Formats: sequence, C-alpha cells, structure tokens
Amino acid sequence: MTNPAPLKSPRWSSATSSSKGDSTRQTILLAAATAFGDKGYDAVSTREIARLAGVNQPAINYYFKGKEELYRACAEAIVDEFYEHTQQAADEAVRLLQSTRDPNALRGALRSVIRELSVLLILSEQHQSWSAFVAREVRNPGPAHQIIFTRLWEPGIELVAWLVAGIKGHRKVEPQSRIEAILLLSSLIGFGDGRSVTLRVMKWDRIGEAEFALIDEVVTRQIDAITG
Repeated sequence: MTNPAPLKSPRWSSATSSSKGDSTRQTILLAAATAFGDKGYDAVSTREIARLAGVNQPAINYYFKGKEELYRACAEAIVDEFYEHTQQAADEAVRLLQSTRDPNALRGALRSVIRELSVLLILSEQHQSWSAFVAREVRNPGPAHQIIFTRLWEPGIELVAWLVAGIKGHRKVEPQSRIEAILLLSSLIGFGDGRSVTLRVMKWDRIGEAEFALIDEVVTRQIDAITG
C-alpha cells in the first residue's frame, strides 16, 4: 500500500534529554508531575514541589528556571516514556504500511502497537503517577497541551488510523477509521487514569499478570473484529 509522504514513524520525543541520567532532576520531575496531576498547574507551587521531591527550592530554578518550564519538562518526560516503550513497534508498523497491503500483517502490527501501549498505560507504576497529568491537559489545555498533542496524541492516533485503514484495504484514512483509532486508544485510558473505577467495577484488588492477560485478550478481539 502506498501512503502519502507525511506518514512517518511517530517520534513521541524529539530527542532524549542529555540530562536524563541526573537523578535529582528526575526526582523533581516525578514529584512535579504527580503534584500537577493531582491539583493542576495553578494550585501547585514550586515550594511544594521542592518539599515533595526532598530538595531545596533553589534546585527547581537551577534545573528548570521556573514553574512553567518545569511543567513543560514534565510533559517532555512523559512523551519520552512513551517513546522508549513504543518506538520499535511504531517503526515496524510504518515499515509494513509502506511495503505491504496484507491485512493480516497490518493487523499484527496494530496488535503490537496497542500491546506496547497497554503495558505502559496499565502495568507501568511510573505512568500511573503521571496519567492524571495527561488527563488534565486533555480536559483543560494548559502550558503543556501542545507538547502532548503534537508529539503524542496526534502521531499516535494517525498511526493507528492508518493501520485500521490498511486492514480494511483502504488507500487513505477515512473519518471512520480515525474515529475507530480514537476509540481504540481511548479505551485503554479506563485502565490508566480511570483505574480506580475499573478495579471497583471488575472487583479486582489490582491489575496483575492475569488481569492484564484478560484485558489484552479482549483488546485483541476488538482488533481482530476490524473489517472492511
């Protein structure tokens, strides 16, 4: 299947930060993302973040030069996390989209992309602490909305939409395929940001390997049900 030039492998992150290995910076980011996710941008002070991170307040300015830059850095860190967990599956999906029209191969690629996202959204403890941050930016766009939209949501939805269209044998993405992509990706949020509700409804204490296997089985069936 020949795709338009704009379809490229999504780059959830433009680059991995050279300071990623700095443990103090990472501690501040984790504390900040959790605080911002819980209370929102306006309700959190850098003083509170410093206290939660166990650092002196000047450390915030040293690493981030202020609250807004810190907030944006949280978004970049979240995008980096998606990049690290999903890039291999995304690269392979784009390769197949550009080289084959075999619906079974494209279906397999879609399963791989969704499974990698599921592992991150459902099983990663770090992402659980950050899911509220992303959810707030989706509901009420703030300083980090453009980062999350252009580097995470838009390329992710577009890739899944192309895979759905390819499975159906279409040469372009119709609105229906894009809606199906949005619904498929959004369904995973119930096990991330909506985890407390999901656990209560399912009468689960936690989502472990057995619970994840069941979720993965159901999502796989949804993908297998995609037809032209």
